Amino acid sequence: MMRSKEIFIVSLFLFLLSIVFSFPAILSLPIQVIGDGGDNLQFLSFQYVGNMLFSQGNFPFEETNFWRYPVGISFQSSYDSTLLILLGLIFYSFTQNGVLVYNLSLFVIFFLNAILSYLTFRRFFPSLISLIGTIIYGFSFYSLARLLGHPIFCFLQLSPSFSFLSLTFQKKKQKEALSFLYCLLF
Repeated sequence: MMRSKEIFIVSLFLFLLSIVFSFPAILSLPIQVIGDGGDNLQFLSFQYVGNMLFSQGNFPFEETNFWRYPVGISFQSSYDSTLLILLGLIFYSFTQNGVLVYNLSLFVIFFLNAILSYLTFRRFFPSLISLIGTIIYGFSFYSLARLLGHPIFCFLQLSPSFSFLSLTFQKKKQKEALSFLYCLLF
């Protein structure tokens, strides 16, 4: 059983490793979109539209004519990754710099991937082995490549996040809310 002190220390360590492994991109967070120049611009715009709808007092996933004017689109049918949109809404409350919002969202997803990796490995192994597994897997080039090309794929790979999800189903009622939230967001 993990203690809250262990989780705090490991989370802090993984946060610092997230900064190290995202270097030097972390230096240009507010000025340059991190990624391959393809889908990341689409995801940046998804966050912008979600924020625009929300700031107008609307549901952030509703119909909009921002695209395909005047007919519009059903935004809830056309976007990917609820997590990315929700992170965008959080970060837009602090800054209106869309590039910074998107890049911070990627950083948080990168960090969450490491945390999920650790929690999964820790379920089966001692803490040191779990930490080594997290560093090898959670910060792998594959995870980075998925994150920078299409952010939701960071979680959709055959990864500890799926194992973590299946573990939540094995627990009885204590983890039902977490399972539901995980399915909803990813």
